[in-house]
Amino acid sequence: MVVLLALFLVLQSQVALALERPYPALWMDFREGRLSLEVHEGAWESVLQELHYRTGIRLHLYIRMEGPLSLSFKDLPIERALRRLFGPEANF
Repeated sequence: MVVLLALFLVLQSQVALALERPYPALWMDFREGRLSLEVHEGAWESVLQELHYRTGIRLHLYIRMEGPLSLSFKDLPIERALRRLFGPEANF
């Protein structure tokens, strides 16, 4: 019984720490021409920097990307992924 109580207290403290330190706002992967992205209330600047780092693509934006970004997709071809990020009317 004491062991169960101790285990419960340890698990409870780990859950509390996880809630205090949320997962990173940004995760991105680029392999074989496919992009995966997981971002939760991330800054556009961070997403664009990571996109350049992972893909080598240099983006020239003519509009300011404001506000936090929350988006998730997995293994999309790069053009389709960019359209998910910037909208269907984006010019590549």
